[in-house]
Amino acid sequence: MTVIKKFTTLLLLATMCIAGGSCKNGSNSSDSLNESESTYQPASSENSESSENTYMPDSLDKEFLADTLESKHTLKFDENGQFKVLVFSDLHLKTGGIPAVMDASIKKLVDREDPDLIILNGDNIQDTEIQSRATMRAVVNEAVDYIEERQIPWMHVFGNHDSESGFSRLEQQRVYEGFEYCISKAGEKSLTGVGNYVIPVYGSNDDTVKFTVWGLDSGDYLSAEDKEGLFPLHSAFNGYRDIVYNYIHYDQIEWYVKISKLLQEQNDGKIVPGLMSFHIPLQEFYTAWINRESLTWNGEKREVIAASPHNSGLFNALYSRGDIKAVVSGHDHKNNFMVEYGGIKLCYASTVSTNTYHDADIHGARVFVVNEDDPSNVETYISYVAETIEDENVGTIESGHTYDFESAAPTLTLSSWPNDTSPGVYPEEISAQVFDGVGRNGSKGLGVTRQKYHEDNGGRNIEVKWDDASYGKLGENKYLMVWMDLAANELDFRKSCFGLLREYNNTAPYATDNYDTPSSFYYKADGSDTWVEQKTGSDGCIGEADNSSVKNYKGWFAFPIENMLQSGSGAQLTSESIITGYYFYLSLATEAMTGKYVYIDDVTLVKDYKTY
Repeated sequence: MTVIKKFTTLLLLATMCIAGGSCKNGSNSSDSLNESESTYQPASSENSESSENTYMPDSLDKEFLADTLESKHTLKFDENGQFKVLVFSDLHLKTGGIPAVMDASIKKLVDREDPDLIILNGDNIQDTEIQSRATMRAVVNEAVDYIEERQIPWMHVFGNHDSESGFSRLEQQRVYEGFEYCISKAGEKSLTGVGNYVIPVYGSNDDTVKFTVWGLDSGDYLSAEDKEGLFPLHSAFNGYRDIVYNYIHYDQIEWYVKISKLLQEQNDGKIVPGLMSFHIPLQEFYTAWINRESLTWNGEKREVIAASPHNSGLFNALYSRGDIKAVVSGHDHKNNFMVEYGGIKLCYASTVSTNTYHDADIHGARVFVVNEDDPSNVETYISYVAETIEDENVGTIESGHTYDFESAAPTLTLSSWPNDTSPGVYPEEISAQVFDGVGRNGSKGLGVTRQKYHEDNGGRNIEVKWDDASYGKLGENKYLMVWMDLAANELDFRKSCFGLLREYNNTAPYATDNYDTPSSFYYKADGSDTWVEQKTGSDGCIGEADNSSVKNYKGWFAFPIENMLQSGSGAQLTSESIITGYYFYLSLATEAMTGKYVYIDDVTLVKDYKTY
């Protein structure tokens, strides 16, 4: 055994002892194995690596492994020797229905990736109204009905918010297992948490376990005993200052090591590569990220890594065993990076949820691809909801290109801000349609309103998006011009802005309200030859709430494209950006606007608004 390997093994033993001590003070100590019940016997540091790998299980171990590997649906590499996993995380499902954007995103990615297995990676639900199995099944079904319809096996792990439903993890587990294609298991009752299990993936033409997919329960929050025992909680990995998240406990690590060794013995002494899923990331995610320039990595870190303040030693166990080739976590919705550290790809899953905080420009799900002839080499990437246009023949939009409602029939996407179609924002009350005679020079125009008024912003906001079949590169165009009529119904906005859609990413428009500073826009009234410069409010919007009233305006508006930033990333458009559609946001100023339409027409891209 090399010095490094010996050091790693000793560190694992030390870490496990520490974790074992603190585990006795944990909230689930009654479910944990005590020292006398321990079944893991670590190899002596004097043993050679080969002798360490020749642990011989007895008949009880073989029976235990067979029971552990049992699965409702058998997973196998396909006829091409490939196995694909799609991971959705942090859906935060609630009663009242799944938002339309989120539902469409799940279906889109399932169809695009066509996976062999889907994982829901924790924080699957978050709603105190979920108090019964029937309610929970209805909520979860909103997200998995299409997966069930496609007959794709799926599994889940729990996150910290799942416990906040008021419905216990064990009761939730029974609901999950009631779905036909859910292959999750509660796992051993003696272990901390619910849902510690491993699913085997067999060879395409034999019954050999070629790969494994593990699920562990990373818990929710530290118990009072842990907080006291681990004081002070401010760890060195730079997470939240008062972070209180839980961790993978000693008995769970011990269980993983035992199953890992039994799998190795069943496989003639060769380790069986695997993927491990749990919700709360490890501290080593931070270690890997700050050293990423020396490692293989990709993706972004847009928020802190909210690991537990206690490092219980799981990473060291994975590193020492050498079988887990990738770990996937969620929890931090705006992180989507992967860093390969110690031979293990530490991955965030991203999210497609609009039920919680998110950055719409990186909405997506993580994909893992495993090949049967080399299962240790796990490929991974984020499958983004936004599509990428890979057409080498995409042309450039000429100055003066106009979307005219007279000649084009738009397919409109309607929501409250931002991308919200949940029942609480009354999306059914939003009305947008093309009318005759309301556009410029009496042509057809688009009318937008709400049929009811609500004091809360969600109930008076409107987002309208539509695609342009004549898409192209932005080129030298500098302004978005829109003809608009607020005079017909004597209207003003509370707030409003316009923007552009890039490469069909309708959830992350480039709009002036992301500029977050007063900026110029220009107005020319019908019948006038004079353009008047005006200022938006501090959030980039126009309207009475931003001291930039446009009451009774009727004529041309021109908005600088350089002030249109992407939601989430804050990115600017470039001359090479492929523009595929348009964005219009408005918020009703008063109840008097209810049912009264704002009309727009001739949405136009130009180099210079003064010469158009």
